[in-house]
Amino acid sequence: MKVRNVLKVFCVALIILTFFFLVHKSSLTSIGYCKEIANILDNAKLECYLFRDIVHEGNAFIVHFDIKNKYIHTYDFDCADDVVTVKKLITDYLKQHPSNELNGRKIFLCFGMENIAPVSWVTNYIDYDSQNEPCSANDFNYYDGLIVKNLSSLEKLESVKRLSVYTDNIDYVQFLQNWDKLEYLEIRYDRSEENEAQKEAILEMFDTYSVTENSDHVLKVEKNTV
Repeated sequence: MKVRNVLKVFCVALIILTFFFLVHKSSLTSIGYCKEIANILDNAKLECYLFRDIVHEGNAFIVHFDIKNKYIHTYDFDCADDVVTVKKLITDYLKQHPSNELNGRKIFLCFGMENIAPVSWVTNYIDYDSQNEPCSANDFNYYDGLIVKNLSSLEKLESVKRLSVYTDNIDYVQFLQNWDKLEYLEIRYDRSEENEAQKEAILEMFDTYSVTENSDHVLKVEKNTV
């Protein structure tokens, strides 16, 4: 009898756990117009991240990705490949499905680990506070808090309008000249002779921009508005 009772308790517990698991999984795709995108992202071949969920908060949608290996710090790898892959998957889908309700909505791509900092954000909407400024699902060109070992890994990004990044190595900067839409650039970097030399190259490249530097090795470059 005791064994049978234990088995009953075990079965009930298993049913409850299964129920909560299914509820959690369904919540990832509970919004109709997110279902197919969620499925695409869930099956995406990403190097460092796994798709977690899509959350609707206010008038914005937040797409979360968690680091695959929680024991690997975000400073130990470059995230640009995964960012490019996710951007392309979402924009391609929305181009092919213009009636999808995500078109024209604020969308934030959040790369990190649940409840753990730091987090990298990519969005199609630069003015976080504005309620009326139009946005495009094809315009994921605003990057906040990216963390990369080498600045050169960001060469894969295109049409960048705003970027804040922390990097160990400012190893290559010439590709920045191709970002003709760049409005704001913020680089946090470690002290080294190479980084200081490359910083000077950036200053020469953006000599018509407003520049701010501080003792914490933060360089800010902002396009002057007329």
